[in-house]
Amino acid sequence: HGAGEVFPFRRHSPEFYLSLRQSLEADWIEDHHYAAVPGMDGADGTATIDYLPDELLFVVFYLLDPRTTLTILPRTCNRWRTLSRKLAALPLDLRFVQPRQRLRWASAEPAGLQMLSDLVSFYPKTPTFQIADWKFGDAGMHVVAAGCSELRTLSVVNTDISDAGVAGLALRCAHLTTVDLSWCDVSDPGVVALSEHCYRIRSVVLEGCTSVTDISVAALASGCPDLTLLNLHCCEKVSSSGLLVLGDLKYLSTLDIRRTKVTEAGLEAFVMCGFSLSSLSLSIPRLADATIAALGRHATFTALTLENCRQLTDDNVVALAQHCPKLLLLSLDLSRRITDISLAALGERCPLLEQVKFDSCFKLTDKGLEALASGCPRLTAVDFDGCRLVTDCGMLAMAKGCPDLSAADFSSTLITDNGLKSLMELCPRLTQLNVVDCCGIAAASIPLLARFGPNINHSIPLPLQIAEARPRRVCHGVVRFSHSSD
Repeated sequence: HGAGEVFPFRRHSPEFYLSLRQSLEADWIEDHHYAAVPGMDGADGTATIDYLPDELLFVVFYLLDPRTTLTILPRTCNRWRTLSRKLAALPLDLRFVQPRQRLRWASAEPAGLQMLSDLVSFYPKTPTFQIADWKFGDAGMHVVAAGCSELRTLSVVNTDISDAGVAGLALRCAHLTTVDLSWCDVSDPGVVALSEHCYRIRSVVLEGCTSVTDISVAALASGCPDLTLLNLHCCEKVSSSGLLVLGDLKYLSTLDIRRTKVTEAGLEAFVMCGFSLSSLSLSIPRLADATIAALGRHATFTALTLENCRQLTDDNVVALAQHCPKLLLLSLDLSRRITDISLAALGERCPLLEQVKFDSCFKLTDKGLEALASGCPRLTAVDFDGCRLVTDCGMLAMAKGCPDLSAADFSSTLITDNGLKSLMELCPRLTQLNVVDCCGIAAASIPLLARFGPNINHSIPLPLQIAEARPRRVCHGVVRFSHSSD
């Protein structure tokens, strides 16, 4: 294991791990290569648990219940005391706890809060606390703040904490550098408290916090001068006025303003303030060539997401390719006016592209895919979902020109079994595939798709015997695009 590795929370009862420890010492050591080692100190010449390396002991100790590890291990010997201290400083990740166990721990009742208190007391020096879809209220947040005062990273996605919980956390955890409050009921008072007490913050994610306004943005701009990442996706009350105050953040490199009230005029004024953004995500229906040119002149973009920009034209994309040659990620979802001219310009001027997304760009054809593949051989993830004119020729061109593809989405296209077979043969690193609503793919391709396991998403009509065993889809999964602000 590594020093920064995040261990998932234990999923079994304490009795299970107690029996595991007993069997480890009584059976495993004696039955395997540690048994009967000459020179050992055991009475019968066999190895004991003391001869296990620190790495393995560390994993065994992690499996024990918190109270045992916290109270008994430090009293055993100096070696175990040192390991228990290292264990107490591990990142705490509760995002993958089973739903049934999550309900027990996430209860706002005294019993649930006591269990949460016992847990955080076991990790007093943890730098990371991550949860998702928990309902433990502001009382639970206060318990976390009191028990983990050395937190650096906090992620509480889709929880029921409010401004009171965030304010209490900010008072006790002043060393926070990364905060993710996505889809929480947090508004301006909570964000203002963060900016006042946690001035070291470098990354803030407020996605889905619909009560956040320009006041929060101004508070972060003035109270967190080292801010590098700000995600305001779906913050519907943030306007162009709030965007303009971000011009003072000289270290800001990643900004997400999708589905906000920011207009093209506000974006252009923000661009003229001078900044060094490397990643920008926005959803403005219409962008002028002058605005795109200004974006290219004032920033060295490596990631750009233009979501739902329905008025985007080929001229816009050509200007974008001309002024942003260092792009690594480009997403143009729902840009229904662009054609193969855009793909040709990207293939000619943006050879470093690694991930592209053209969801529901109906006018793209095989010719455009051929131009993109020939000019961008580094592509590893592509999404042409809903590009209804793409056929096997386009897929074959992508497979030949981009052999390092690891994720692909060709849903709702005209590809057939032949194209699918060629893609799998020419792209050995392909691990994620989405081919939903491709009428040309028959049930005979199911054996070919089996190699993807749970990372395949399709809607192939299944044979009767398979349909009876699995009445819905055989497998599921989607193409995942990595993005620093997501």
